[in-house]
Amino acid sequence: MPAARLPLFFLAAVALGVGWLGCATSNGDPDEPGGNNSEATGNGTSKPAPTERPAFEAGFEEDPNVDPTPDGGDTCVDNDDPGSSEVTAKVLPPTDDAQNVPITVNGVMNGAVDVDFYKLSMTDLSFRTIDDAFEIKTSGVEMCVFVKCKQGATTVSTCAGGVKKTSSIGMEGCCATGPSQASPKWDCPGLTDDDSADFYIRISQTGTACVPYSFSYVF
Repeated sequence: MPAARLPLFFLAAVALGVGWLGCATSNGDPDEPGGNNSEATGNGTSKPAPTERPAFEAGFEEDPNVDPTPDGGDTCVDNDDPGSSEVTAKVLPPTDDAQNVPITVNGVMNGAVDVDFYKLSMTDLSFRTIDDAFEIKTSGVEMCVFVKCKQGATTVSTCAGGVKKTSSIGMEGCCATGPSQASPKWDCPGLTDDDSADFYIRISQTGTACVPYSFSYVF
């Protein structure tokens, strides 16, 4: 009887060893189904490959609100620009008919749309003779000199240089393109023969250039 049990026990031991060896081999091989694969999830599926980053491209999107003109371009420098109407005219120092030395004024024309106005007050002194002369010294620039008596209506009789014109607000005067004079001869009403007046000097051009100009006046 003991001799008959030995073969059965031996066969059972061999079968158990073979089963244990198969389990160990299967669980240790990452390529086997159900193996110890580091990418395996709990449900046995593999993790997807990570998405690749897009290639980096240097540069910035252009802003349509930025002026593309570079700094330091051609610019008309007109820092002390007078007013563009009689109301906003740049006021020059007052004078009188004893002024016998010409006074020169310099400015800049910034294209055809730029118009410069100056205002000048002149007092007619007693026992003095008025001999006014307004002269524009720059070619291609027009100067108009309009006069308004301090008291009463103004009558411009003639122009010593230039042609007679009326301003947009109804003042009479003379206009000329330089180099030339634009000197109005006027009369003010009254028995005192006082021809004190205010002058509005308008500077303009028909071109589009940036032009420095110069004019002078004397009484």
